[in-house]
Amino acid sequence: MVWGGTVLSFESLKKIISRQARFEWGDEYIPSNLATTREGSRISRISRLNSGKLGRSLHLQSSAETAFTKLALYHPRVFDIHEQKMLFPTPHSHPLQGHPLAVGIDWPGVEGTITIARKIGFKHHTRIVDRPDGSRVHAPYPYVGDLLIYMTDEHGVPYAVNWNLKGALVDFNERNRGKVKTPEQQNKSREIQRLRNELEEQYYLSAGIRTMMLAPECVDRILWANLDLTYSKHLHTLSIEESLLADFSCNVQEAVRIGTPVAGLAVLYGKRWGARDQFLTRIYQDIWSRRLLVDMFEPIRIDHPLAPQTDDPLDIFEHFFARVAG
Repeated sequence: MVWGGTVLSFESLKKIISRQARFEWGDEYIPSNLATTREGSRISRISRLNSGKLGRSLHLQSSAETAFTKLALYHPRVFDIHEQKMLFPTPHSHPLQGHPLAVGIDWPGVEGTITIARKIGFKHHTRIVDRPDGSRVHAPYPYVGDLLIYMTDEHGVPYAVNWNLKGALVDFNERNRGKVKTPEQQNKSREIQRLRNELEEQYYLSAGIRTMMLAPECVDRILWANLDLTYSKHLHTLSIEESLLADFSCNVQEAVRIGTPVAGLAVLYGKRWGARDQFLTRIYQDIWSRRLLVDMFEPIRIDHPLAPQTDDPLDIFEHFFARVAG
């Protein structure tokens, strides 16, 4: 298996397969590639995102993946995310197979990228692998997706949606778009990218899973900023008694309703009970957890009146999460 023009060892290939071959959920899941200097993308911004919902750090290979992961985690019906999910070259079980929520459901399996590539006329990548006995063989390249989102519908039935992500929508049209190419090379790059997109879409469609091709420009910039802000507070531990925090949250909701800046409430509670910063954090945590519904399309400035929610971003971007196209 070749990366960057070098031959990888059999152990390197086994490492990727061992991470992805089993059904692992929650804090046990290990992505194909980790967000480390050795394994992370060299052309994008890698990051690790700690999630209270999943109980683990997500290994993300681009700023687009980081942004969309926060959007997914904001959805209350998303119960897991598999980043850097390997697309199995040969037929394999449905990604939800083995999950406790999926017991008793007859899931179709994925067809395998080798078969799909043959159907669509795409030359499946192979790489040279060093075997333990010193010999070398050609092995199918295990393509890797971005984010596989697991969620439940309104009846509690689980399903998955695949998010194929790029830094810009135009990047879906051409491989290595920023490189200087001859017209012939550009046409070839466009065809390769088109077929690569189709390969992933057909792979998941064989198991009844829909694919969305998304880029940050699909979402309002202010919403991205508000998700960043509120997510950054969601794991902060609060030592204040929960009954007092609940009382504070009720007063914050009333302040939003009547148009009073909520920061002042945190100052008042802090003067009486101490730990003012924890009350401030509680405001952001309430927004992140959707206990406090404010306008996410306006900058969240708690020293100014917060507008109540009128348009829910999860309704506006419902098609991102839909089981089938609307």
